[in-house]
Amino acid sequence: MDLQNLTLFAAAGSLVAFWNQIKGFLVRISSIVIRSDTIQNSDITYQFLQHILPKTKLIQWGNNTYIAEGYVFPKENIYANLIFTYFKSYPALYNKFTPILLSEDGENRVRITYLAGTFPIKKILEEVSAKEWEGRLESSKDKSSNFYVIDVSGSDKQTLDMSASASLSTAKASSPPEALFGVFSRSYVLKDHGTYFGHHFKDTQFNHSVNSNASYFWSKEARRLDAEITFWRENVGWYRERGLSWRRGALIYGPAGSGKTKVILECAKKHGLPVRRLNISNMSNSEFTEAFNYENREGQIVLIEDIDSIFVGRENILAKATHTKQLVSFDTLINAIGGIKTANGSFVIITTNHPEKLDDALTRSGRLDAKIEIGPLCAEGRKFIAANILRDWQDLLDRTIKECDGMVAAEFENHCIELAIQEKNKERERN
Repeated sequence: MDLQNLTLFAAAGSLVAFWNQIKGFLVRISSIVIRSDTIQNSDITYQFLQHILPKTKLIQWGNNTYIAEGYVFPKENIYANLIFTYFKSYPALYNKFTPILLSEDGENRVRITYLAGTFPIKKILEEVSAKEWEGRLESSKDKSSNFYVIDVSGSDKQTLDMSASASLSTAKASSPPEALFGVFSRSYVLKDHGTYFGHHFKDTQFNHSVNSNASYFWSKEARRLDAEITFWRENVGWYRERGLSWRRGALIYGPAGSGKTKVILECAKKHGLPVRRLNISNMSNSEFTEAFNYENREGQIVLIEDIDSIFVGRENILAKATHTKQLVSFDTLINAIGGIKTANGSFVIITTNHPEKLDDALTRSGRLDAKIEIGPLCAEGRKFIAANILRDWQDLLDRTIKECDGMVAAEFENHCIELAIQEKNKERERN
């Protein structure tokens, strides 16, 4: 290499090194001038957007993508698609004058890009946090807000494989392409700030609260279960002062359709208790023990339904029908319910249609302390249901209450519905 080429090569190297230094300096300067912050909690992301969007003008810029979500439209009483525009990012003006860029950063995250010092993100997050705190305090006063039901099952391999295949095929059929997943691909996020076609988001059921026509009928059986739960809830200190496990149990029995589950869920809702419903039909001993002994220091209801469909006496009648794994044994069941390591913070409820099929070791006090039978509806219960369904036909209402003594809740409700349909058809024929 001659001297001239060597000099050119050295000069080019110097320029590259100098440009890298200049580029690094510009990046550092731009990181000071241009901020790019990310909010990654899905709840806070949604609350943040709801907080700023009323003060923000979104600019829909770029190629349009149109996607749809299915909703119930209550006015027309139909299920149909809501079509709306989708962008991964929105240039926007906050408070009329502040330019920002709102963009997705993964499925649940949103990124805000802005000139340093122009967008008060910390102040906004303080306001969002204060609003959320106030909301949490307010909801804690409403016990029903703490109520939910979670179903817990065993990990049966065949069931899981089939379920996974079904879920996968459903996802492929109904979900938007992976590239569309993100905050702005959910129509409710932008609400009044997005562009909709045909119908607006405000027309959907999602935007309407569900109102109950009437409060629950508190039968004498429901009041007794309520009293049992109230004693257990109000005496947690008494249990703990004496080193006792804070738990109690109840057996709820009666014919199919008598409303056993409804009574339990209404009591749980009243007391603000979550319900862990254990499907023990496909649980092994270890799976059942782990699920049952899940602690909740605030209190919970552990529900096992239709025990007689699994155990007759001490025999697990499903065990003979499965070859996939060893199902929960009777000894494991009773030792969990009344044993030394029983679930702390649990009110255990077991239901059955046939109490005579159960072994005394399961139903004795200390395991299931209260035994509550739920039978046919009393006159007050029939009046409660009929008054809601047959309210437009007073003569029919009074006659039905008198004539249907001995019916359980589900049977009587269906009977009232059929009568109402008949009357509606008669009215239509007359008109």
